Amino acid sequence: MNEITSGGNSNSSSGGGSMMGGHPGSVEIMIPGPKVGLIIGKGGETIKQLQEKSGAKMVVIQDGPSQEQEKPLRITGDPQKVEYAKQLVYELIAEKEMQMFRGPRSGGGGGGSGPPNDRP
Repeated sequence: MNEITSGGNSNSSSGGGSMMGGHPGSVEIMIPGPKVGLIIGKGGETIKQLQEKSGAKMVVIQDGPSQEQEKPLRITGDPQKVEYAKQLVYELIAEKEMQMFRGPRSGGGGGGSGPPNDRP
């Protein structure tokens, strides 16, 4: 009787749960070519941090040399972790776009604080 409750399937011990139900816990989102480097980060640091924070596994599918085309980012893991990882990726892209949008426009003009310089 003990063997039935503790024995189970010998295959399940090596899987660790992440392999179970790979399809429901796997999603691909398209990342614009110029943003792929942002997601991966220098030496893969950013994608590692995203994986640690979300608990999901992320892989950028690099099937072509072109930087301009969109690349699929495959996120696998528990459905909640996958959803959280997706959210983190979208937030990272949006944050970078906001910085780019604000960047060139900030620090402009600051006009003078006196009467205009009229010349006769």
